Amino acid sequence: MAITTNDTILKYGTQDLVTSQSPQVAQVSNGAFSAATDVVDWTNDDDAPLAAFTLVLNDLSGDATAGDTVDLYCKPLKITTNSPQDDHEGPSTTIKSIYLGSFLVDSGDPGASNEAYLLGPVALPGTQTSQVYEFYIFNNLTTVNITAAAWELWVTPISFGPHA
Repeated sequence: MAITTNDTILKYGTQDLVTSQSPQVAQVSNGAFSAATDVVDWTNDDDAPLAAFTLVLNDLSGDATAGDTVDLYCKPLKITTNSPQDDHEGPSTTIKSIYLGSFLVDSGDPGASNEAYLLGPVALPGTQTSQVYEFYIFNNLTTVNITAAAWELWVTPISFGPHA
């Protein structure tokens, strides 16, 4: 079946790097969340209802096991107009915040070359135009740490509209 004029299609925005480059991101130990300082706040300027995420891993501390994942969570900021302190709860061992999905990591160590893992499109939660988010990863790799400065997280906003 061919896509015809006015059929609804996905439209992709500009991919943004959201991991902090200065200072470099910290190690994410097995069974732990990344730190808030590892990512910069991302503003959904286009009010896209969906996003795709790319996790780039380089030189893990060991070999990943088949079926291991790195999970992605988000913390929407300023979810009411009453106060800038009205942020959604951030991730912790008791409250994991809003789960967006999991990156399934290949077994074995990515080694010295970058390995990219895709998640999406996923729905973005939000309460207002230009919603601001903090993103966190949770390391579910069996006995493997994600070493410092060896990971990046990218986000691509996705919308939909008519095919020309």
